[in-house]
Amino acid sequence: MRFVFWFLVLVVLLGPNKIHLDAQITRDGEKGFLDVEMLKPVGQQAVLSMVKCGPSWIAGGNMDILRSDDGCQTWVNMASSLPQKYIVGAVRSGSAIIATGGTGGVFLTEDEGLTWKKLPQSGAGQPHRLHSAKGILYALSGDSGMYVSVDRGATWTPHKVCRERYRDLRVNDDRGWTLDDSLKVACWSPEWSMLGFDTIPGTVRSPLLGASSSWCAVVADSALFLIDTSGTIRRTVVLPSKGWSTICVSGTDVYLSKQRGSIVRVAVADGSVNDVSLGALDKERVTALEWYKGGLYVGLREGAGGLHRWDSATDTWRRIHPSVMPSSTGQEITMLAVSGGRLYVGSREDGLYELDTATSIMKALNETLGQVLAHQVVPFGRGFVIASRIKGLLAIDSCDGSLRFFARNLPHGSEYSVAAMDDKLLVSIMNAGVWMSADSGRTWTRRSEPYEKAIINRLETRGKSIYACSVNGLWSTNDLGATWINEGAELAGEDVEWTVTNGRSTYAGTRTTTWLRIGNKPWKECRTHLIRLGPDRFSTMSFVGKTVYGMANTTIYRSTNDGRTWTEMELVDVGPIRHSFVADGFLFITTDRGAVMRAPVH
Repeated sequence: MRFVFWFLVLVVLLGPNKIHLDAQITRDGEKGFLDVEMLKPVGQQAVLSMVKCGPSWIAGGNMDILRSDDGCQTWVNMASSLPQKYIVGAVRSGSAIIATGGTGGVFLTEDEGLTWKKLPQSGAGQPHRLHSAKGILYALSGDSGMYVSVDRGATWTPHKVCRERYRDLRVNDDRGWTLDDSLKVACWSPEWSMLGFDTIPGTVRSPLLGASSSWCAVVADSALFLIDTSGTIRRTVVLPSKGWSTICVSGTDVYLSKQRGSIVRVAVADGSVNDVSLGALDKERVTALEWYKGGLYVGLREGAGGLHRWDSATDTWRRIHPSVMPSSTGQEITMLAVSGGRLYVGSREDGLYELDTATSIMKALNETLGQVLAHQVVPFGRGFVIASRIKGLLAIDSCDGSLRFFARNLPHGSEYSVAAMDDKLLVSIMNAGVWMSADSGRTWTRRSEPYEKAIINRLETRGKSIYACSVNGLWSTNDLGATWINEGAELAGEDVEWTVTNGRSTYAGTRTTTWLRIGNKPWKECRTHLIRLGPDRFSTMSFVGKTVYGMANTTIYRSTNDGRTWTEMELVDVGPIRHSFVADGFLFITTDRGAVMRAPVH
């Protein structure tokens, strides 16, 4: 009987709060969360983020981009043809920016998701052949179409004459050469009228094309064909083996390589074949060859990676250190090309660059997002700044949709985090310090760090201060990193992942504990043991006035008294909560199983 008595007392005291939500949160006169899942048509999916776009909501899932025009009651798939694994970036002036993972690129919508356009990249995708004639760049891109650029790669348009799908392309000031799927080699004048053509005998799966101003070379299996401008095969050279993967041409020689580092030189005059040693790199995969200013440049695949140069006069190799490019050491070089007297370098992860051979400095020519892994988006100026774990910082102008890599003169690193304060930016880089820019990323000055060799998980703007969540506590700055304030000795040595505040109460989350500070009082551990979180912890929090909502695994808890007591909010099992935010009078949550739920708050 005693057990029954106390059970009834608990039901009376806790039951209403357990079954329903506080009176601040209502749905059609009842208390509870409104389930606005309906993420169709492809099953359940993780919602990565949500943003407001005019009167509509846009949700980015790992399978679809969805739009709701009725306050998240129903959802429609906006563009199933877009690449998968989206990250909804941010919203400015009714435009949503979608930054995708993989090689999808960046897409812009200006009509609330009804239509999308892809932001400019080199051609229609990643270029695999690039050449120039009389200041015009020609490229074969991802769809094998030919594109031209008259502004050194800033913009690209399809070629007006050559609209065929080509396997390969070579262009110089005097001639153009193309190789199509039928193994037809065509020679073109500078005005793109055909001068002649011939067809290589046999059915070769992967022919190679190289050319000078007066002849071209085609490799088919174990044969090398030399063809003049009339399209006539003038010489056939028998090669020592098959399996050649890369070709380049100097004034008097043809260079061929295999994937595992074997490189030979074929003399055009007499057809002699000589081995060129790659030294210690003879087991590395060669991905690109190009002859430039008396040297043979060799691009390698990831692993040893990077760019190397062979000096024909001294028969020596020199490495162009890969740190001059943004990605980590050992990135894959996908393309080398000489155009307009310049050497261009294409990287699988970093897009297209121009190499200054005197200083070994890479200059970004035209950007391709590649694998972005964006983990922070900050509205700034007319657009946004995206912090990417791989790419560093990217700036997007929402007015014209332009995309550029931000802060190329920042030191190379990883785990970038960014915060904006008015017209200034503060950036932390793993193992490379804290930097500030007052001119939209054009120039940067190094600022002090919260502590020596600080590792900062995240920078967050809170009012007139910027907080640094670090592996050694929580810090703040009121002067953009000139000085730092330790936000409490109690957090020393704690790995702080996030922080949230309403101006009076501040919460900070670590890998094991949630901490609370009232005003300037000392930090105390949040009384989460009273709500039986067990091994779970608050992964994120959101404030609505004095009320704080804490998300732990599949459950939301609410506290109105600075964390002294917590009320569990009844939810169906919709999967672990991934994200929460407050907007337009609603508290939103998204989960790993695709549910999107909201509750009005006031």
